[in-house]
Amino acid sequence: MSIRVKKKETSKTVTRMDETNPSIQQEILNYLNNKKASASTIAKELGYNRVTITKYLEILRAQQIINYTEIAKAKVWFLTQNKKPNILVVDDERHVVKLIKLSLQKGFYNILEAYSGEEALENIQKQHPQLIILDLMMPEISGYEVLQKLQENEETKKIPVIILSAKGQLPDKVKSYQSGALHHITKPFDPLEL
Repeated sequence: MSIRVKKKETSKTVTRMDETNPSIQQEILNYLNNKKASASTIAKELGYNRVTITKYLEILRAQQIINYTEIAKAKVWFLTQNKKPNILVVDDERHVVKLIKLSLQKGFYNILEAYSGEEALENIQKQHPQLIILDLMMPEISGYEVLQKLQENEETKKIPVIILSAKGQLPDKVKSYQSGALHHITKPFDPLEL
């Protein structure tokens, strides 16, 4: 007589290791909101395998949202304290950047500035913003080209981008979304909408 043992499903799966899932990141952040924990503990509590959780922990660390301390050769992860999200504002018109800063700066954000597509790409690599507000019409490198470069890079393709542009026709908005933008706001804009 043979006995069959039913295997218990011990971990959730992710479709591909080179893709990221924002909901998993949010689950990790929610878990770390009130406590510190190792990757193994987080994996066990959330129902994912340790390799997947470690990948997301390293992504969040690169974005400076979390960090770790080593205790007995184990990494214990925690949220960084009092960290304001970095928002990169990209527009070649300085008065527009100033208006956006006034609209957003309530003490909740760290506003970074860039006045060209090239400067934006440099700042993205150095500052790791959590959000980008991007104009489309800029000299040399357009907003669409910046979006394309963000989508080509695994580290930057998940950064949410809001297009803020005078180009507000339906084809422009469709192209923004197809290029990877989260939202498209037309200039002149209402600060409350932003």
